[in-house]
Amino acid sequence: MRKVPFTGLCCVLLSFCLVSCGKNTSTMAIQMDLVDSFFKAKEDVVSVLNLKDSNLKSTKDLLEEYSTSVLWCGNNLSTAIFFYDGEPVTLSATAELSKSEECVQKINDELTLFEAQFETKSIDVVGESENSGKTVDYNRDIISEELERIMTSFGLVRFKFTVPYKDNSKVLVEYTCRRIPDNPEVVTIEYSIRNYFPIQK
Repeated sequence: MRKVPFTGLCCVLLSFCLVSCGKNTSTMAIQMDLVDSFFKAKEDVVSVLNLKDSNLKSTKDLLEEYSTSVLWCGNNLSTAIFFYDGEPVTLSATAELSKSEECVQKINDELTLFEAQFETKSIDVVGESENSGKTVDYNRDIISEELERIMTSFGLVRFKFTVPYKDNSKVLVEYTCRRIPDNPEVVTIEYSIRNYFPIQK
C-alpha cells in the first residue's frame, strides 16, 4: 500500500478546507425569520432582532425608529427599523462600493443569494434605459445590461423579491443599486424589507 507523505496529506487537507470555506453555502441574503416577522406585529421583529430600549433612536407621533446591526448577504451592516402604530414598516441598510469590475462581481454574487432564497422576482429601472420607469421580468440578460448602464451612466436599478401572504398582504425584499453624478466613483447598495400592505389588527 502506497504511503502518502505527511506534508502531502496536510496540503490535500488544507486545499479541501479552503475550497469548502470559499463556497460558504450557509450564507443567506437575509434571515427568513426576520422576513416572516414583518407579517406580524412589532413584538415579533423586536424578538428576532433582540431590540432593547437603547436601540430606540426617535419617536414622532405613531412612528418609531430603531437602529441595530443586521446581516445582509453575510455582511454585518448598521440597519434602521421603522414601526408605525405598532407594526413593522421598513427595515433598511446601505453600503458603498467603489465603481469597478469587482463591484459588479460582488453585486452579482449577492443577487445570487437573493435568487436562491426568493422565488418571485422583478426589476424596476430608473435612468437612461429603454426600461426606465418600468417593472420588467427578472432575467440575467437584463441584469447585465442594467449593471453595465449603472457603471457607465447614472440612475438606479431595483431588484424586488416578493413574499406573498394571506389577505393580499406581501413583504418586499429589495436590493437597489444607485449611482449619481454627485458621487460618480461610488455605487450605493440599499438592502431593505418593506411591508407592502400594512397588516390590519
